[in-house]
Amino acid sequence: MLIAGVVACGDTEPEVFELTDEQAVAMFTAMKGLEIARESKGGGVVQCPDGGEAEVVGMVDVERFPIAVVVARDYTVTPRGCAVDAGDGNRFMLGGETGFRSMLRMTVNSPPGRYFLTVEGAMWGNFTWTSGDYREECVVDMRVSDHSTDPNAPVDVEYEGDLCGFDVELAFTQEYTITMPPRRR
Repeated sequence: MLIAGVVACGDTEPEVFELTDEQAVAMFTAMKGLEIARESKGGGVVQCPDGGEAEVVGMVDVERFPIAVVVARDYTVTPRGCAVDAGDGNRFMLGGETGFRSMLRMTVNSPPGRYFLTVEGAMWGNFTWTSGDYREECVVDMRVSDHSTDPNAPVDVEYEGDLCGFDVELAFTQEYTITMPPRRR
């Protein structure tokens, strides 16, 4: 649990703000949404839904093979006064110098009559959050994965690791359209 404190003149005990795992997930989800929003455009400055902005810099590389497609994504999201409503009455301002980086590799193999999807990667970095007089750093260090053999199933990407001092396991359903190369006869 992250705890931030402030001591006012004359006070003997600091006021304590305890960040919850739900609030940390709300901040991460907002930042992840900004990455996805800019993914197809290769990056740029994006407006945060609750105010402020973030810079998204990255690339997507697609390689096509006779029975496979490999998509490599590399993005960095750096918040610049990005406001996040945690949904519990708390509002956070996100900032920082480095933001967090997301590197993913998605491979779709489709030999005749079969289908295999593999997503592997990592997210790491940090950002600062403030709420009122409280300011802390949130470290992100997560593994990313998904495996599927169903071509009609959504891509349920799993994120596991450290988020703002919490050990978390999250899943995000993401929509991708991948055009497989035509089969040679």
